[in-house]
Parts: sequence; structure tokens; C-alpha cells
Amino acid sequence: MNLRQVAWEATAGHRKKGAKKYRHLQCTRLLKFVAFAQKRGARDFGQIGKRTFISFCKEHKLSTKTAEEYRKIISFFNQLVDGKIHI
Repeated sequence: MNLRQVAWEATAGHRKKGAKKYRHLQCTRLLKFVAFAQKRGARDFGQIGKRTFISFCKEHKLSTKTAEEYRKIISFFNQLVDGKIHI
């Protein structure tokens, strides 16, 4: 199973609760980041780190606020995958 599928399945419960539009946006951002990491050669969540996140922010020219939103959802997802992502 690829990283995007794992991320989608892990966030299924998160997408179903609360402010659905915002949570859907968060999950879309997470999948976009995971797809970027896969393009960079990550085959496991343990291979994703600070450098991947920094290159993602630079390549997509994210504002500080948007980068912080990405960091929040990645941190939340990190708890779901038992701390394998090192950001």
C-alpha cells in the first residue's frame, strides 16, 4: 500500500467529525504533502523529515501562516502513525 492510501485511511475518522470543510482541507493538504514526499523518494513515513517539509514549503512558495497549517496537520497525522515523521 502506498503512503497516500495509508494517510487517507488513517485520517478517515478525523474527516468525519466537526467542521467538515476545514477537516477536509486539512486532509487534502496532508495528501498533497505525502504525494510530494513520495516524489522525493520516501517509501515510509520514517523517511519524511524537516528537509522534506522545508523543500515542500519552498517549492510551493507557502506563506508562513499556510506553512503553519501544514505543520499542524502533519503533527496531528504524526500522532496517528506513532511518531514516525520527524518534523
